[in-house]
Amino acid sequence: MYPVLTDEEILASLTPLEHEFRKWHDEGGHDAMMHAVADRGCTIQQYIEAYWPAVDSVYEKWNTWFKMWVQRRFTEHPISDNQLINAIRSVQCNNAKEIERFMLLLETHDIEYLHIGESTIDRTSVGYTLCLKDPDSSADSENSELFEKKVVAINMENATNPLPLDLQRGPNSSQNGSGSSGGNSSSSGSRSMGNGPCYFHLGTMKFCTGDAWTNALNHNQYEPNGYRVPYDENIWKPTNYEVVVRIDANGFPHGAVYAIFSKALETRNMNNGLGPLYQGPNPKFFVAKIANKIEDLKLTRKFDFEIMI
Repeated sequence: MYPVLTDEEILASLTPLEHEFRKWHDEGGHDAMMHAVADRGCTIQQYIEAYWPAVDSVYEKWNTWFKMWVQRRFTEHPISDNQLINAIRSVQCNNAKEIERFMLLLETHDIEYLHIGESTIDRTSVGYTLCLKDPDSSADSENSELFEKKVVAINMENATNPLPLDLQRGPNSSQNGSGSSGGNSSSSGSRSMGNGPCYFHLGTMKFCTGDAWTNALNHNQYEPNGYRVPYDENIWKPTNYEVVVRIDANGFPHGAVYAIFSKALETRNMNNGLGPLYQGPNPKFFVAKIANKIEDLKLTRKFDFEIMI
């Protein structure tokens, strides 16, 4: 898979000439060039070569820099479901830099979803997908914000208070003495997970039924060029559940996958629940296992909600 570098890593790799290109670009040089191309009828190559006449092969060097920096969040390399799942499994969740790298991968490849599969609720076939894009989190977030948004602690043993740390709080926080606590962060972005179980927050669970689900099953989710069919918000409806995957002792999301009731969504009065599972203000369950591992998730699988709490 095409490697995704952070902005910090790209900047550290630039040559002095490439830093000069970046300064020129940031100070309006690119805009001035495009106006000159439009007004004078010259080409970009002619403009660049005239601007840096003493530099050998300057247009090739500028073009390399332009693709590496200006177009750094766009790639011509499609990504498959298997590659995406491997990327998720490779996230070192106790290191904010690696969480940032994963989120940059989603942005660079314009990845919006990963299908979960089909479950039967009250004799109704319901399709579920995982919406990976989080408007509240971005790769530009501070290290502490990335941990708080993407790494969560859940107390699976306390049925009266199953979510001591909701989806807005990370492993550095604690409540009622349960969950993971006392995590430490460093300047490198790494952090101790503490003593309790932690989970990597992948995104929001959404559903569709009827003809919409039948069409999703019958249509190829990839376009002829290998890119994914764009996510259709008109088909997939929101639930009150988020999807997390258990983080192992080494900090990687290699454990079981769970749907957890989101208090954050509850406060927004989004009480449509888990599709046809329930239609009220109270959840049918707080936590349910939906897969033994992230590799199990796919469009055509059938699964049951294994209720934990």
